[in-house]
Amino acid sequence: MDWIQNHLLAVTGVDITRNTPVIRGASKRLDRLVVALLCVSVAQAIDFPEYPFRPAKCYPRAVTQSGLTAAAEALPRPESQKQYFHLEFVKKNYLPIVVVVDNESPADSFMLKSEDVAVYLAGDEKTNLNAVASGRSKGGEGLMLGSALALSVPGELIAAHMMVRATEIRQNVIKKELRSVTLAPGRTARGFIYIQLPKGAYEVGRLRMRVRVTRVGEDKPIDLELSL
Repeated sequence: MDWIQNHLLAVTGVDITRNTPVIRGASKRLDRLVVALLCVSVAQAIDFPEYPFRPAKCYPRAVTQSGLTAAAEALPRPESQKQYFHLEFVKKNYLPIVVVVDNESPADSFMLKSEDVAVYLAGDEKTNLNAVASGRSKGGEGLMLGSALALSVPGELIAAHMMVRATEIRQNVIKKELRSVTLAPGRTARGFIYIQLPKGAYEVGRLRMRVRVTRVGEDKPIDLELSL
């Protein structure tokens, strides 16, 4: 409740933590006001706009290989993050990344596993920033993201006035996350992955992505290398 007390102090000039008759009377009235405001907040639905995904070939750095077209695009602007997620990813150096994979093959189907989408800095291909399964890169740095973030969004990423809707915000993150899927001819996989960049390495232009898929019926993987 500290954020409520601080907000009321800023707006009204009344410190409800002080124990005086005047403050106690004001505190009771403010308590009723806070309850009413919270009820209104809970009653109002949060607007989570659908992200305007485009066909993969419409992104500027799309790559086509083996009948697949894949593209990735970072979403670094705080205003865009708040618009689609009601989250402030930048507070913890998180970065949401759009991933789109279109199967344009007339006959082949492909398996795409979300954990096989690797993100790394140019020149450092061994350090996968999308280390979903272990939460750690091969280089040893602790790097949380993906499902770990989607299932437990850190409270620091949620604006104070939105904390009462934290569950809905987390559900929206999960809903928008890239899922593992079998891509039949003409089908599309699209969604977000969420990475946390090492400190001092937040340069979107240096990021590279490797999307690994497998043609159904074969074991040899196909790697699509992308720039962001």
